[in-house]
Amino acid sequence: MNNMAISNAVIRSRSYEAFKLNGLLASNSSSRSIPQNFRIRVQGDTITLTPNSSRVTFRDKKTGIEEFSNWVIFTIEEINNLANASKFISEFAAPITLSEILKKKIDPTAIFINLDELDEIIRGGDGGSKLRITDGSTERDCTPEEISRLFNLFKCSISVNKAKQLQLKGTELPAKLTLNKKQATFHSGICDKISIEIKGEPPISLSKYINNTKPISIMFNSPEYAYFGRSCFQDKRLIPSLTSILSIFDEKYDFTGVNSEKEKQHKKGVKPFPDHISEFPVASLFRKIEDNYCKVPGITICDDMNDEWADHIYLEPDSNPPAITFIHAKFTRKDSHGASSFHEVVAQGLKNIGRVFSTLEDFKEKHDRDWNKNYENTKISRVRGGKVWNDLEKALTKIFENQNSTRKIVLATPFI
Repeated sequence: MNNMAISNAVIRSRSYEAFKLNGLLASNSSSRSIPQNFRIRVQGDTITLTPNSSRVTFRDKKTGIEEFSNWVIFTIEEINNLANASKFISEFAAPITLSEILKKKIDPTAIFINLDELDEIIRGGDGGSKLRITDGSTERDCTPEEISRLFNLFKCSISVNKAKQLQLKGTELPAKLTLNKKQATFHSGICDKISIEIKGEPPISLSKYINNTKPISIMFNSPEYAYFGRSCFQDKRLIPSLTSILSIFDEKYDFTGVNSEKEKQHKKGVKPFPDHISEFPVASLFRKIEDNYCKVPGITICDDMNDEWADHIYLEPDSNPPAITFIHAKFTRKDSHGASSFHEVVAQGLKNIGRVFSTLEDFKEKHDRDWNKNYENTKISRVRGGKVWNDLEKALTKIFENQNSTRKIVLATPFI
């Protein structure tokens, strides 16, 4: 299945296998998952269903044309006479046409063109495939640097502004996206000049390759819709799930008086922190987090800066059940109804979500490299509640050895 998201901070696709997935696969995220194929066993036979191409594949021994024709006719009749839809499959994102989305006056906000497969052919193959570019009146092979720059460019999502212009990291691209009733088409003069020569196949421009293979994903200004390949999908459970989504917000923490993330703003050229301080300033978000959330007898680790896993890591080995919490903080100077700041802190949490399962050795490496020192140029200890590695080791061991331990991601966002 594919994920209805194109952020670099999410898992874009995944696959599952079990004796019976129904009941094992969490249904709360299924509505934002687009099924690519199902392989199922029916009365001992293995059948693969590919929704986006309406393909049914039956794994069996070789057979004659008559037996094959009878199977095709029987399968079509069985599909036409199907009375009960699978509740398990109906939990996934539902198909919808692009024309239906456009009729609702819904506009694209971002696209992602996945060229990983082409990258593997060109740079990971046996050297028989290459990219060529028309440079003025001559045609030449692309240099390794040009190839690397091209594929790196397509590893990022491209935003679409209200004027329908494509922008990459704020810079307008000489390209455009056209949406008709059935599918999307990508246009680029630069991509027209790049020729793909795959061994054993006629040359084709990069633009034509993109529009033929359709590795295009599109997000819209209504998050319940998405376009993948040649098909569109709708998350029908997004709006009904608003109550449970809102339940993740906790309003009981008082952020009154906070005017910065870590410290009051200083003039340019002045150190951001005085050398003598042993705690973050009272008016900083970091101080509020430490005073209101990271309480004794737990152990608090400030992991901000460098290769950070979180702004704070909070260990509660003696709680019932034991818990480890990764806290990501984000401060803005005013309340906002826009999503940009929230996207940023969510992306930080998603990028490091796997870290909650880090090993004791991973924590030891972080401690020896970063946490046994003070924060920046200050006297703020990075670890509070534990003086030496043994204290951390005991706390982490208690958490890791208890199968009921809770692992949490907390986003401290006093701007919503």
